[in-house]
Parts: sequence; structure tokens; C-alpha cells
Amino acid sequence: MKKVLLSIGIISLLSTGCSNYVVKDFPSKQDFYNSFNSFAKGKTLNIKLTNDSIFTYSNGIFIRNDSLVFNGYFTYKETKALAIKDIKNINYYSIDFRNPSAYLELKDGKKLNAEKIKISNDTISFINVASNDKSIPLNEVKKYFLYK
Repeated sequence: MKKVLLSIGIISLLSTGCSNYVVKDFPSKQDFYNSFNSFAKGKTLNIKLTNDSIFTYSNGIFIRNDSLVFNGYFTYKETKALAIKDIKNINYYSIDFRNPSAYLELKDGKKLNAEKIKISNDTISFINVASNDKSIPLNEVKKYFLYK
């Protein structure tokens, strides 16, 4: 247990000159959570996941039940392209000809929020606007540190 807590402490909150957070051996997981939560309260943090993606979150973050929990949620955008044959339904909610937006329902049951839709031949390309869950399991977090 101490090794797990120590390794979580070591990989967390350490970035050259970013923090005055002191990593120490905690007698329990809850003590580590309490210490981190006190430190992180009101701060903007960079979060690096095990897949090496990084995002910044500033609306409040804390650890509870082996998860990094966010006050509210955050959104991100990614460019996607799909075959038209994979789409079951397109529900436009903005028909601005320069920037059409719609909810896409895929044949596999997934639903996407699409912006800047462009359809050409048998392909639809768009920017997918997605929201992340309000928590991330700690085992998916590689590192978190103060945002500069």
C-alpha cells in the first residue's frame, strides 16, 4: 500500500519548479487524498494521461474513490472523417452554410456532436465536440502538475 501511495505521489505534482508540494509517505490512501485535495484546491493543473494526452483544468479538481474528479466537465474538439454508409441519421441544429452543425447518429449506436460539416462523395468530415466524464480513474493518470 505504501509503495502505491508513494509512486502516486512521485508521479504526481512534480514538474521542475512548478510546485512546492511535498511528497512524503502517507499512512493511508485517504491521507494522501486529503493532502492532494488541500494542495490542488483552486489551482489550475495540467493533467497528463497514460496515453500521453495532456489537458489543462482550472475549475476545481480533487481525488475521491481512486479517481481524479472534476467540478463540472470539460470539452475538447477533434477532427474526424467517416464513411457516409456508417451514418444512420443526421439531425442538423445549425444550418449556417459556412458552418453547419448536427448530431450524428451512427449505425453502431454512437452519437456525435459535429461542427463544420463537409460532405464530399462518400465521406463526411467534421469537428467532433465531445465532453469528458466528470472523473478519470487514477490508473489512467500519468502525471499532474501546476499550470504555468
